[in-house]
Amino acid sequence: MPCAQVGAEDQSRPGVPSRWAYIIGVYLPRVLQIGAIDFRAEFANNHQPTVPDFWYNHSLYTQGYTYKGRVIGHHMGTDSRDLFLESSFRLPGDKGKVSIHYDREEHNLSGDAGEKKDEVGVEARRRFGRGLEAAVTYRYARLENEGNIPGRQEDMTRADPRIYWRF
Repeated sequence: MPCAQVGAEDQSRPGVPSRWAYIIGVYLPRVLQIGAIDFRAEFANNHQPTVPDFWYNHSLYTQGYTYKGRVIGHHMGTDSRDLFLESSFRLPGDKGKVSIHYDREEHNLSGDAGEKKDEVGVEARRRFGRGLEAAVTYRYARLENEGNIPGRQEDMTRADPRIYWRF
């Protein structure tokens, strides 16, 4: 199933949007006719070569389109691109799933030293009865030009155990 979402500035001329941003993706609920394996891919881009840092910012409202310092919109923020790939294997009896993912984010694309992040991760989820679910996620990420500082690198790892109770 393909999907797409677009956004544009509507103030340039009445009826003529400009400064487009988009998300395109695909979801395959069955890979190679194996019902337990799915795949999803998404590419997002809001880079505007002629107007850096346009998306999620405003000349009068200097905090931009944010809430408590976080962007209300795509997590990549402004002047960025994001490629996300994920595949999941559903456990028999719909008892849970195991997923792997890759995420490539490029920030500050109009700057001299834009930050780049490559992340890989694995997640396991398991359902236990009505409304109870446990999950654990492990991620490894490498940042290049961290904070838009040329040559600055950082490797990060993170493990997140979680328990959900839905009622």
